[in-house]
Amino acid sequence: MEVELGVLASEPDTGEVAEWEVVEEAPLRVDSSACILKMDGDQVEGFSAIPPGRYRIRAHARGRDSGWDRQVTVPVEQHMIWVWPDKSRRGLRQLKKIDNAWDESAQDLTPDLGTVVFIDPDGTVRKVDPTSDEVRQAHAARVLWVGRDPSEKLRTRHVSQNVSRIDRRLLDVFESADVEKLDEITAWSVRRACERAGIDHIDWVTKLLTLVDAEVNLEGRFSGSLYDKLWGDKRIVRRIRHGRHLHPDFVEQDQAIATLNSTMYDDPLERALQTLAKTLGTYGLDYEELVEQFLEHFGPSSTA
Repeated sequence: MEVELGVLASEPDTGEVAEWEVVEEAPLRVDSSACILKMDGDQVEGFSAIPPGRYRIRAHARGRDSGWDRQVTVPVEQHMIWVWPDKSRRGLRQLKKIDNAWDESAQDLTPDLGTVVFIDPDGTVRKVDPTSDEVRQAHAARVLWVGRDPSEKLRTRHVSQNVSRIDRRLLDVFESADVEKLDEITAWSVRRACERAGIDHIDWVTKLLTLVDAEVNLEGRFSGSLYDKLWGDKRIVRRIRHGRHLHPDFVEQDQAIATLNSTMYDDPLERALQTLAKTLGTYGLDYEELVEQFLEHFGPSSTA
């Protein structure tokens, strides 16, 4: 196995991803200085100790299928690991996977619903009992609306509260949106969710996305359960992701399918709110990334 390590000053672009078979990112917290050690325990020369702080790590690999479950006399796997300072709350993210090693598609993925994600003021992410005092206190401290109250048409919809707690600016877009814009929000949200879950290229998902883009209600457009179709499609890798603050973990691909189901609400406003809320759920801890994309596309300064 060959391993290359790079400690970077800032977040790199993703131009190198095409050269690898699997690439994943995750947050990394260093409480005390971290050193790079060899297999024998000696420190690797040329690398200074990494000071305490919050970082992000991107791991690349290729060749993992070449010597799977057998002894080899020469290295067949290559790995490259990058680390850089990062104070965001982004969770685990898979940028690419085309190999078969550790394929999760054959696993019966069941998120741990007995715990919820709890984010401390310093950004530390913990898993805690949803019945614990700190969770109950956090729920009790939540206000009905963040910032000013919305109009009556939004106040009467429970999903509006969920969207407001994520980012109050999102509701402002819905205040003045006409039916055409609401349908555009629905289509945009569903596509972002399916892209995020890596299922947008699957033929039957692509067909459904085309219908949503054309503002066609999916009611009656497919037989059976979309979840059954998802779980039975061996091409799709299902992945468990961390939920947002006070939410449990979830299967990313299941959440994306939920956005497709939400397109069947008859009311355009409810349909758009529900699909956006579920798309935000698909992003988990990385929801801020989607918020910025949404506001850039649909916000007051947008020409879309």
